[in-house]
Amino acid sequence: MYFCTMKKYIRFIYIMTAVLAIVTACGEKPAQTVTPKIIGSWELTDIQYTKAAQIGGETVEVRLVFDVDGSFSMSQMLGEGRFVDYSGSWVLDGEILSGKYSDGKDWGASYSISVDDRTLSMIPVGKDAPETYVYTRL
Repeated sequence: MYFCTMKKYIRFIYIMTAVLAIVTACGEKPAQTVTPKIIGSWELTDIQYTKAAQIGGETVEVRLVFDVDGSFSMSQMLGEGRFVDYSGSWVLDGEILSGKYSDGKDWGASYSISVDDRTLSMIPVGKDAPETYVYTRL
């Protein structure tokens, strides 16, 4: 009698182990983290205006780095001056890019972006005649 009960108990354990293995194997897969294409280093290569405009007739040089942790760094030089460095955080909501500088101030605008392997285009959202900033991946 004891032997039959023990066989049933062992059989029950085997069945439960098999069921647990099947349930575990069929469970939800962990969510994959998607790395936005914006991550990386970019250099401003073109400013396209929809109206005639210049930045004081000076050449603008901008280098921009978006990090995967949501931080950015930017070096900007106007004309023959010196580079001025900025940093802060960025957020990408669909195709709208926004951010804050490290002093807590919001960027001057949010940007509608399009990005491929080599080019990042940024158009300020809500401007009457916005310019398009074109960056090339470094």
